Amino acid sequence: MSAGWTQVRQTVESEWEKTIVPAISAYIEVPNQSPQFDPEWATNGLQEKAFGILIDWMSAQNVQGLTYDYLTADGRTPFLLVEIAGTEPTKNTVLMYGHMDKQPPLRPWAEGLDPHKAVVRDGKLYGRGGADDGYALFAAVTAIASLQRHGVPHGRVVIMIEGGEESGSPDLDYYMERCKERIGKVDLMVCLDSGSMNYSQVWLTTSLRGVAMGELTVQTLTESMHSGVAGGVVPDTFRITRELLSRIEDCKTGEVLFPEAHCEMPAYAVKAAESMKTVPFKEQFAMAAGVATVPGDNVELAIQNFWKPSLTVTGANLPDPQIAGNVIRTHTTVKLSMRLPPL
Repeated sequence: MSAGWTQVRQTVESEWEKTIVPAISAYIEVPNQSPQFDPEWATNGLQEKAFGILIDWMSAQNVQGLTYDYLTADGRTPFLLVEIAGTEPTKNTVLMYGHMDKQPPLRPWAEGLDPHKAVVRDGKLYGRGGADDGYALFAAVTAIASLQRHGVPHGRVVIMIEGGEESGSPDLDYYMERCKERIGKVDLMVCLDSGSMNYSQVWLTTSLRGVAMGELTVQTLTESMHSGVAGGVVPDTFRITRELLSRIEDCKTGEVLFPEAHCEMPAYAVKAAESMKTVPFKEQFAMAAGVATVPGDNVELAIQNFWKPSLTVTGANLPDPQIAGNVIRTHTTVKLSMRLPPL
């Protein structure tokens, strides 16, 4: 090996500032929401525009042995398949995964920030999709390019970037089946779509909680009525919704009450959780002043976060408080997201 890992890291850091930040910034400014959140995704060209930024940057990196295909199919999100030949003969293949579709903007953001305006503040790049998951292709290609630049040998690498992960990856199976002969036998898969507690340690994610999503609607009227006329007689749909949710979740503790949503933790996961004792786990959460996390030490909270189910109400059809009148509404609909343990 003609270079040490320190030099490889220096190359990565240099490329980050020189080429990656400008490219990710351009990508951030494209509002290519995932299909679930954008009914016009198939016709507005935003997915194609965002993919174009990624592909243009990748093509300029001059990675030895790199070829790619930008794949499309009627009614399906685009898909990018990248192949990088090994620098020496090998049958081993590393598969790297990422996605480029984005969550909705969810405005307002903090002062001076916007989901589709790239802003560097205190050394951090802000904007929708940069971390989830626009960085994936940049990280994968830069890692391989840096190895090649310093003469570090590597095996065959396949990178796949999908465009529908935030909608539940409806097209991933289709493209995996379409590309399975080209992907071949995979010895190691790296999913570039996870998090870390800090930047001073290397974090390895070995499992992720799954998610079950759905909508709950409670209706009592065919037309809205004044609360002064119908209040106390017509059941309030929000009250009934709260009662129904309390059958799923303990409203005091947040514990999910379905036994089927829980599993026994494997021994390796219990051991891994113990390593969280000295990690500043709680500091990663932007808690409001005077608000604490749920009770528990770092180990208990890590187990809650990684291996316990949790319920979140991610949306509701309630009117904005500024325009809400003294009305008993016909119905209440809430969107639910249930995180489920990985076994």
